[in-house]
This record gives sequence, structure tokens and C-alpha cells, in this order.
Amino acid sequence: MLPNASYPFPPTSVALSEDAGQTWRTVDSPCLGLEGTGIALDSQQRPMVVCQGSAGTGEAPKTMVRATDTSATRWTKLPAPPNAGTGFQVSLAADDTGVMWGPRSPLLITADGGATWTPNAIADGIVRIVEGGSALPGGASLILVWDPSRRHILVLRTTDAGANWTQLSFFVRLQG
Repeated sequence: MLPNASYPFPPTSVALSEDAGQTWRTVDSPCLGLEGTGIALDSQQRPMVVCQGSAGTGEAPKTMVRATDTSATRWTKLPAPPNAGTGFQVSLAADDTGVMWGPRSPLLITADGGATWTPNAIADGIVRIVEGGSALPGGASLILVWDPSRRHILVLRTTDAGANWTQLSFFVRLQG
């Protein structure tokens, strides 16, 4: 995990910390009328933000942007995630490997800091839904996946960029 942090504050700003959360500064949101739903820092400490519209069907317009440097005053557009899905979250490791997920979207994996994303079959986003994730260096990741056939949340781990997954644990989702 990177020592610095950043958070989207829809719709107008992004908060950044360069000292592990001791102090914060805000910059204008790069989402230009869209909502920032997920944010992560790449290996060079530049924020990357997933921006999307508010259509409830999951077909909302989406874009991804990355700051050109750590000041986050200028942003460059990255290839957009797929139109399917809502509320995308993203996690990048210090080596620029990462995962992105959202309801109605397959799990997406990157090995290049978010320049490209590849769908992973472990979760389709419709039946098996990723509910949380964390990217670790070397292509390792942990994800929480809802498995409706077992009515459990599964804790899964990969050490090879999603080629194979191991179930570490599970827990029952409480109603309410």
C-alpha cells in the first residue's frame, strides 16, 4: 500500500495527502460534470480517478483520468472502463498492478497502472459481484466476492494477476 492517500469529493474536488494523512489539500475535480467514484495513486504518486455519470442502469458515461504529476493541477485522459457497471472502485499497488470493480461489471485487472484493463472471469458483476478489493505488488490481489449460490461473501486471493484464485475464507452476509 502506498503511504499517501487521496479521496474524491464529488462533484467539485479531490483531496490529496502527501504525508500519510497528516495534512490534506484539495484540487479541482477532473471529472467535469461527472462523479468521481474511485481513486488510487500510481507508482509515481499521481492520482488516478474513475469518473462516471449518474445513470442508474449501469450504462452511465465513464472516463478515467490521471494527474500528469503529483501536484494534480493537470490531468490526462486514460482509456475509459467498460460502459457496464456503476460505482467503480480502484486499487493500485506500488508496482502499478491493480484491480477495478463495480456492480454490474466484471472484475478488471491492470498491469500498467490503469492504461489498459482486462476483464477477469472470477466475477461477472451480475451474479458474482466484487464488493471490495486490494491490489498488492507482483500481481497479487485480495477481493471480496458475493457468491449467490452459497449465499456467502468469499475472500479470494491471487498471486498471478488473476490467472488463479484461492479462497481464503468466507462469511455469511447478514440481512438488514
